Amino acid sequence: MRCYLLSLCSLFVLASGCRHSNVPTLPASHGQLSLAMDKYLELPTTWPGGPTPFGVPEGVVDPAQAPSVFAEAVQVLRGQPTEDEVRQAAEDLAAACEAPFQQACDFLREQFKAPKKVEGAFPEYPREALLAQTPGVVCIRCRLGADGRLRACEVLEPAAHGLTESVLEASRTWRFQPASLAGHALEIPMTTSVRLTPQTVKPTPEQMLQWTRQRAERFPKSVAAWFDLASMLAEQAPEDPAYVPALRRLNELDPSFWWSTNELAWMDARAGQYAKAAPLARRARDTAPRNPYVLEVSAATLMGLGQCQEAIAAQRQAVEGLPDAWPAPERERFRNSLREYSTRPCPKSP
Repeated sequence: MRCYLLSLCSLFVLASGCRHSNVPTLPASHGQLSLAMDKYLELPTTWPGGPTPFGVPEGVVDPAQAPSVFAEAVQVLRGQPTEDEVRQAAEDLAAACEAPFQQACDFLREQFKAPKKVEGAFPEYPREALLAQTPGVVCIRCRLGADGRLRACEVLEPAAHGLTESVLEASRTWRFQPASLAGHALEIPMTTSVRLTPQTVKPTPEQMLQWTRQRAERFPKSVAAWFDLASMLAEQAPEDPAYVPALRRLNELDPSFWWSTNELAWMDARAGQYAKAAPLARRARDTAPRNPYVLEVSAATLMGLGQCQEAIAAQRQAVEGLPDAWPAPERERFRNSLREYSTRPCPKSP
């Protein structure tokens, strides 16, 4: 019998196996509620550092050129492209999506398939760590090749007592069904976080938060540490001065991650900084278009920019997407926003 608990949480694992269907209780922060909604609806969204075609592109596409760039990339993918041609098509589509050209965003979301682990060993819990009764998180960033193997792994967050070495050794045995775009295997970066905890160790939420603060401070490149910190603060202490910096750092490490992007946009919109919120809100909606809290942020931003019909449509979609079991005050708040957008004068576009 194993004497430790192990959680292997790369993004694609989190998206399918680390969820629960509990309805949150109020009061709760916007960040806590948006994460809870994603888990409740079991939405096919991405998690920080995980496989996604929505990375910030290196190139820039002029909005007028986006339709032709999109058409050319799709034409390439309909043929028998080389691996380099698939990679370039993905880059072109991401740039067209950023233009923004909605068809490119839709194509990426619908035609991208995340990798799936098919075989490989679990990390062993070293005897030294067991004797020390030490929990640990190891975060590694690798390239997942079109052959389904990890390579060029970099340790973003190590752990003591041989835990890092155990995870790296296990990762060499992992084989995946590779990521694909329109049916073509695609090499992608992928971050994997492995948490190993002795069953006898049961820290309190306050102890976990303090430990996570220390992790983020010690390992500033660990997307796992910053996500853990931001999500814990969203639940336990959203007024903590460290919450917004944690969201910003998480967004810097993974600009395509929907949750931190959406929450930063929400804060900007509530402060009346709609132009600043707009690109963040759009990126969040491109990657998580079914989450009512993402639609709410999009609606608030569009309304502030004077795009009132689009805002009303987004807020109506948000209202319709709320499950019946969701807390009644939240459902009423969403309906009140829809009524307000539908009746008040449309502001002039800045």
